[in-house]
Amino acid sequence: MKDWKGGQIGEDGPFIYNETPKSKSEAEQAYDGHEEDGTTWVEPQTNEFGLKFSQAGGTFRTNTVTVEVSLSGKATSGWFQVEGKDKVELAPGETKTFTIGEDMNFKQTKTVTWYAKNENKVKEGKVSFTKVDPNASITVYVKADNAPTIYAWVPGKPAKELTGAWHGKTMDGPEEIGGVNYWYKTFDGVESFNVILNNGNDKQSSDITGITGDIYLEYDGGSSVKTLDAPVNTTAKVTLSPNGGDFEKTITVTATLSDNAKSGWYKIGDGEQVNLTPGKPVTFTLGADMMEGESKTVTWSATNAEDKAKTGTATFNKIKEVVIPTPSGIFAYFLAPSDWSQVDCWAWNDTDNFTGGNWPGVACTKTGEKKNGMDVWMWKYDGDLTSTPTKIIFNNGGNGQQTKDLDFVNGAVYNRDGKTNEVVTGISQATTVQKTTKLKIYSINGVKVAEVNKVSDAEYVLAPGMYICNGKKFVIK
Repeated sequence: MKDWKGGQIGEDGPFIYNETPKSKSEAEQAYDGHEEDGTTWVEPQTNEFGLKFSQAGGTFRTNTVTVEVSLSGKATSGWFQVEGKDKVELAPGETKTFTIGEDMNFKQTKTVTWYAKNENKVKEGKVSFTKVDPNASITVYVKADNAPTIYAWVPGKPAKELTGAWHGKTMDGPEEIGGVNYWYKTFDGVESFNVILNNGNDKQSSDITGITGDIYLEYDGGSSVKTLDAPVNTTAKVTLSPNGGDFEKTITVTATLSDNAKSGWYKIGDGEQVNLTPGKPVTFTLGADMMEGESKTVTWSATNAEDKAKTGTATFNKIKEVVIPTPSGIFAYFLAPSDWSQVDCWAWNDTDNFTGGNWPGVACTKTGEKKNGMDVWMWKYDGDLTSTPTKIIFNNGGNGQQTKDLDFVNGAVYNRDGKTNEVVTGISQATTVQKTTKLKIYSINGVKVAEVNKVSDAEYVLAPGMYICNGKKFVIK
């Protein structure tokens, strides 16, 4: 199936090399979990020197990213400087960190400048980090006589197939862009992926790898594929992120009018049109006034400089809130990113390890439930230790992605960024944890919208509005 090699397109992201990098085929170089986020590092040779970044630029989808920096090789001194910040000096043997992202918008890039010196020479360089909307969609456009079949996957062990098993799925379209018809396929909730184009039978292209944004290709229906420049006069559009789908409680949607648009708008249901400014994202929230099982359609329109208008819709469905089951003992939950096909847990305290003592730990159990659109995984300790963990890490099976060292709270729900505001209370095996009665929160229409430990917790899970608890009304501002 995937016997063809080559065909890599675009920039891999800012890599730091101390020697000329040599390509390896996919068969020779196993996936290490970092190809898509720019973390390749070629170790310095005898007389080489520089700076080593734990993530050498690229994109990130978390709210923030923390990067470790140290001198490498024969470097005797050096520094790095995050855009808008002061220089940070480095000495041999030191490792320092910086964190970016808190004040960044999606698609915004920050550059880190660095300098290193040895006895005779100096080196300078830059790495750039771009914050990406974790729900942003990526579209593959293909110029071809007939609709190609596209096979798309996220590399890993195992790989995550985005279009089902080989040969994949037939592309949608065609859509006229700049006077040319393109077939297209849109992918949501994925940062980087690979594709193969094929005719659904015995012909296929080479692997097209490392796709991180919209891409235009030309395919002959056989083995030849090439990358095209994006059309100059592409059709204007409004991008919704997420682009419809199911949600619990409330959902915040980002609407962005493309830069080439002259004008555009969106509206919710039969509501008023909201005008958009090209390239400037706006957000709106759905769900506060919706019943479970109710749907709302968001309609949009965009007009380009040639007065050609394009319209589209996305439907959002409010579903019943997922109530995570409550086991007994020592346990925790993890809401996995869409590109994690496996979740392992590593939990410990000063004296004991609760996950076998061998990295990456023990496999978590996929509950089959989804929370905020993410798969819910559970780790539960079944051993004989009488103490409790103080720290916990979740990772994707040792494939290069993991959380930070997180403080363990029994029954807590974690995600990639850390502990959420939710804790599912059970009975600890080590010490008795009082199982509190949940307070039920209702909308003014009498629909149960949440269960919380105390009323003040409601502001973390519900949108602003009026609610009822224990027969009394209260307002979240």
